[in-house]
Amino acid sequence: MLKLLIIPIVIIIALLQGGSLQRFATLELRWLSLVFGSLVLQLLIFTPFRNVALITTAVPWLHIASMLLLVGWLLLNRHIPGLIWMAAGLLCNLIAISANQGYMPVTAEALRSASIVIPFDAAGIYHNSVLLPAEQTRLWLLTDILPIPYAGVYSIGDVLLTFGIALACYRTIRPASTLAQASA
Repeated sequence: MLKLLIIPIVIIIALLQGGSLQRFATLELRWLSLVFGSLVLQLLIFTPFRNVALITTAVPWLHIASMLLLVGWLLLNRHIPGLIWMAAGLLCNLIAISANQGYMPVTAEALRSASIVIPFDAAGIYHNSVLLPAEQTRLWLLTDILPIPYAGVYSIGDVLLTFGIALACYRTIRPASTLAQASA
């Protein structure tokens, strides 16, 4: 949710400084098939149109595989400013999720601090999240521990990922001449 606020603000700032959205067309993106493969896996297991995954077996492993595809794509495109930060954030989330059986842990306390209510099932699972006490969470520091009131609970990986997206948007949209002047 917070990304939906931060990213448009960064885009507007870059546009006000004379940038252009047309610069996105000049990006040299490699191996886009990895992104599409990841998206397909994510839609099959976390479809926004149903409460139940289309594929119900091996959901945690498919989730991890989809994230690995995205980390690989980001590393293949690390020449684009911001994408290495995105890869670092996604990798932090991937490590936390892998250590916790394929789900991102969040505590009830963190959800209360953020004033967020999530309809977890009887097993404490909701899409890609699992409700766990901090003492049962592996690699707790990498999990969803940063409550932002009325916006959600975020991980360090989410912060890095958002920073990377913002940096990629800003550096892509803002004109090169402005960047050269700023560094001089």
